[in-house]
Amino acid sequence: DKVDATVARAKDEGDLPLVGFKDPEEFVNSIVKPRRIIMLVKAGKPVDGVIETLTKFLDPGDLIVDGGN
Repeated sequence: DKVDATVARAKDEGDLPLVGFKDPEEFVNSIVKPRRIIMLVKAGKPVDGVIETLTKFLDPGDLIVDGGN
């Protein structure tokens, strides 16, 4: 799948320190608080869905930066 392929590519391209997550809660919980998440997701419903999913696991003071277009 895309997560595994991206992690494998990072390893092949110089053993880059990349960790892949398939579970949004596990991803959010892996970030040191206060959390800062920068994302690049297609505008509209896709980004709205990602924000909705992630905010379920965020705390007050955590931050999401939407860098998509």
